[in-house]
Amino acid sequence: MISSDFTRILTKLTGTVCIGCERTHYGDAPWCDRCAEALPWWDAGQACVRCGEALASGGGETAGVCTRCAASPPSFQSTQAAFWYRAPVDRWVHRLKFHRALPYATALGTALATTAEPRGDLLLPIPLAPERQRTRGFNQAAEITRTVARIWGIPWQADGLRRCKETAMQATLDRAHRVENVAQAFVVRDRRLVTGRNVMVVDDVMTTGATLAAASEALRAAGANAVHLLVAARTAAPASAGDGTI
Repeated sequence: MISSDFTRILTKLTGTVCIGCERTHYGDAPWCDRCAEALPWWDAGQACVRCGEALASGGGETAGVCTRCAASPPSFQSTQAAFWYRAPVDRWVHRLKFHRALPYATALGTALATTAEPRGDLLLPIPLAPERQRTRGFNQAAEITRTVARIWGIPWQADGLRRCKETAMQATLDRAHRVENVAQAFVVRDRRLVTGRNVMVVDDVMTTGATLAAASEALRAAGANAVHLLVAARTAAPASAGDGTI
């Protein structure tokens, strides 16, 4: 087996292709320095600590919590993201999910692991519906989780969460129907896996948070001490985020 140290040395010598501009560069990251500056990096200082959504510039929030989370606290304790869901990250996610471009999973997982902080001792990816898993042949959230787990040295379970019912694709639904669509859609495979633990749940994109909230509720019901979310990209970026011009 080739060691990670040898791989890093080889990369320094031969370079790697930037996932943004596709030019060769000699850094450890999946992107070159020029592209990194243009990426729409998520900023915790501009986001709700609970749901990760961009805070309104007009105020009304208390201690970094948005008005929605303050009025109705979610089942999860915090959300961290790598990017806002803007170009070119939206294209990366699409290529990963629908064209099996797995290098994007490595890039997204690397971004997440190097910008977020571990807040638990177990990583669980959001599972796909069984039929969608069979059709696609892989779970993009699991592939992202694999990279985060490797970088952080934290255990993960690909099948720790299971979908117990088929659901429509969330992208086709409004907020109210998204919540209804995934209500009681998840079960924990083995309660002993999560009881008393701080669990980090990983997904590719967070929009309304309905899917992640449903998974968090299942984990809390199974005995998890706390649930923290990790997402590669969060929608609703503020105007100050990178414009994605690469």
